[in-house]
Amino acid sequence: MKRKEIKQKAKKVMKRHYGLLIVICLLSALLAGGLSRTFSTVQTSNESASLPSRLSANEVLQNLIEEDLDAGKVIAHQIQQEEIQSNSSAVFGRTNGVMAALVNSISSGSIYVTLTAGIHTIIGSENLSIWCLVFSVMAFFFLAWFFIQNIFAVIVQRMILEARTYKYVAHDRFLFLSRVRKWRHVAWVRFVEYVYGSLWSLTIIGGFIKHYSYYMIPFILAENPTLKSNETIRLSRMMMKGYKWECCKLELSFLGWDMLSVLTLGLTGIFYSAPYKACAMAEYYVYVRQCSLEADLSYQKFFKDTYLYRPAIPSLLQQAYPEGIRMHQKPKSLAGIRGFLVNWFGILLKNGKEEREYERANHRFLQYASLKREIEGLQYPTRLFHIPEMEKRSRLALLDPLRDYSIWSLILFFFYFFWNWMALGSQSASDH
Repeated sequence: MKRKEIKQKAKKVMKRHYGLLIVICLLSALLAGGLSRTFSTVQTSNESASLPSRLSANEVLQNLIEEDLDAGKVIAHQIQQEEIQSNSSAVFGRTNGVMAALVNSISSGSIYVTLTAGIHTIIGSENLSIWCLVFSVMAFFFLAWFFIQNIFAVIVQRMILEARTYKYVAHDRFLFLSRVRKWRHVAWVRFVEYVYGSLWSLTIIGGFIKHYSYYMIPFILAENPTLKSNETIRLSRMMMKGYKWECCKLELSFLGWDMLSVLTLGLTGIFYSAPYKACAMAEYYVYVRQCSLEADLSYQKFFKDTYLYRPAIPSLLQQAYPEGIRMHQKPKSLAGIRGFLVNWFGILLKNGKEEREYERANHRFLQYASLKREIEGLQYPTRLFHIPEMEKRSRLALLDPLRDYSIWSLILFFFYFFWNWMALGSQSASDH
């Protein structure tokens, strides 16, 4: 298959599911950029004009570890300097209040020193308290990477593969791995892949070659998350044998779009080139998968998800869904200004009894609509997947991104994303 044909198919998928792909790209950007910096020490521009005697959290920890200074003296000095410089380092121009104190302490790094002091009072050892804090922070970021950022690529590929075949993709497919109880398993497989790739990168050219040898691992796990780590890696190597250079050329064909994304501060990347490239690479996987099956039928034992690439016939869907379609009416909207805000903006003015009943009825209607699309062949039939998916799980059922949100929730979302944006901007400025 030529690159032009792959890109044409990718554009068709992107046009049909543009909104979904934008959400995926935004989440990818948040996880790739925001997750690793959410709790990092942010150095704003006014810090460069602060007194030389002011110590940052990193300097405090470095002094305590390397020079074995007295923790109490250093902490007291840090708190004193924070009080002196509070007016110049206040976030959002605020110096008073609980929220301002919390945000200022995190952005300046003094909260880490305070935590160290608290651990020191419990343990009684200065150096041990510092190392406990360091290892705790490292463990937190490792677990966040291991269970979230590490496997997000698999979830993305799964949703794109469903999008190329079906007209609709359910929003709860983000929890696909949890519903089949393979979240931890896939995280481990991807961790092994990362270790192998890191070791190969120590060689002169091995890292480049193995990057493309392991390229199909997220796609393979998206189709069959039951495979073990060595099986997945070996299967990807076998599939990419003879296709590495083609894959490299396909990636290089998006170099111009990547440069444009840099010039537009990532806007063209999120809203066009990133979903375009993701769909193109998914099409390339389908192409390589088909070539592998035609060359060796033994691959069929690994590729079990037939209905990920073609819809099921109506008779098979009737067997999988014998209860048929139970009619559910869309709930009656709220009256007055409440109904206007819910219908047009998804905002709830309050969380009263009538609002809660409307939310429950609307959730049941969305579940019915999703089941109806599966029976009609417009959405991936989850009951035909080779791993039984959990349809009833109370904790997962509550995670509904299409629900209506209160004003306070929207305000909290705004400040969370605005804070991450501020952190990313400050980090970029400090890097330059």
